[in-house]
Amino acid sequence: MLKADRNHIFLVIFCKGVRFIRYEQGVLTDRSSKFAYSQELARQVAVNGADGIVTIGEIWQSEAVVDEDSVPIPPAEVPDRREALEVAAEDRYGNRRVKLCFFRKRFNRIGFEEEVEFGQDVENNFMAPVRAVWKHRDESEGDAGTSEGPLTPPT
Repeated sequence: MLKADRNHIFLVIFCKGVRFIRYEQGVLTDRSSKFAYSQELARQVAVNGADGIVTIGEIWQSEAVVDEDSVPIPPAEVPDRREALEVAAEDRYGNRRVKLCFFRKRFNRIGFEEEVEFGQDVENNFMAPVRAVWKHRDESEGDAGTSEGPLTPPT
């Protein structure tokens, strides 16, 4: 996963309850391929009934930077961006966790730096199509939850 190339390998684990359903690997070459893959991921969640997703991949992160027209510049295009391994988990019931481990590549060596963890407040736009599938499924099944908070897992 930590190869010196322009493509980020991306692993996805599909779960149903605590059961593993399947996994797959995607190669995200640019923002367009990432968008297309997020749509495909939602389609697969609809087909296989997954109610949880774990993703493992390499990401770029930077401070918020805008161009002269105040348009946000993606981290991939920011010279002082940082790289991290990211493990993100999200389920149909609104539970989310993300863990990042930053690293540097120098002289064909990888040096790991600090780790950062995020909880419920993290928002991952990549998962928006999957969330839409889950919302539709919940509404179809009659347990859409309330506006006061996330859905409660069945007991």
